[in-house]
Amino acid sequence: MKKLLAVLLSLAMIFIAVACTATPAVQESADTATEASDATEAPAATEAPAATEAPAPEPAAVTYVPLGLDFKNKTGVTITGLYFYPTGSEDKGMSICSSEWLDKDNDPTEEYYEFQAYIVRPAADTYEVYVEFADGTNATWSG
Repeated sequence: MKKLLAVLLSLAMIFIAVACTATPAVQESADTATEASDATEAPAATEAPAATEAPAPEPAAVTYVPLGLDFKNKTGVTITGLYFYPTGSEDKGMSICSSEWLDKDNDPTEEYYEFQAYIVRPAADTYEVYVEFADGTNATWSG
């Protein structure tokens, strides 16, 4: 059952990644229809030409990648926040773990010291992992 769930989540991530990078065909046809209707309209009476403004630069398109990660808490401390983001980014996003993720040594009967995360993040060469611990300390790993 776990393997089936993992496969389904992987397929969903791939579908989402493709959907985020595809350009909508409906938008293109609407633009060409507007251009065609503009060409068929009669020119207006002589009006003073409007001041031409430089077009605003379009924002750069962000490419997202699906990621499947396996995390294990073997730190000896309960983790309160786990963030995975591109290196150098100021926005860490939301924590991808529960609010209190127990270490295996803290509760030997706890089966949830390990979890698999399926997330979508902006494409980058390297990523950072930022961890907040229950004792108030934190750590960052790059690479």
